[in-house]
Amino acid sequence: MKKEIFGYLPSGEAVEMYLLKSDVASVEIITCGGAIRSFVAFGTSIVGGFDTLDSYLKDGSHQGALIGRVANRIALGKFEMDGVTYTLEQNSDTNCLHGGSRGFDRRLWKVEEYTDSSILLSYYSQDGEEGFPNALLVKVRYTLEDATLLLTYEAIP
Repeated sequence: MKKEIFGYLPSGEAVEMYLLKSDVASVEIITCGGAIRSFVAFGTSIVGGFDTLDSYLKDGSHQGALIGRVANRIALGKFEMDGVTYTLEQNSDTNCLHGGSRGFDRRLWKVEEYTDSSILLSYYSQDGEEGFPNALLVKVRYTLEDATLLLTYEAIP
């Protein structure tokens, strides 16, 4: 097992990087956004990641990161649920893209479990975060099996 500090958020919180390994592959995961920084299989890099935390924070493409609360766009940054209209940030023209400019890809995820081949990250999204209703606990497990990386998502409202 290997972990190291990848950098520090403007808040001063440490962002860690964890290494998953198999006989034929390795994967680096950072706790900022749960981003896959590197994936090398059979000696070939198959994921484009950044070398610095600052590059992730400045990037707008959500490179290798977990996104949410939604994937894709919510038109006009608004939706209605149970007769209530919710207004979200419009971060892609007039739409809300991937949960807003402070979506899951910009959050610090907590490490729940870690082994040589698996890591479980969690994030608790508060009621009202980025304009979304209700609290949500999200857990994502990354498991490296040979040259296959499996991601398992769980969201508990």
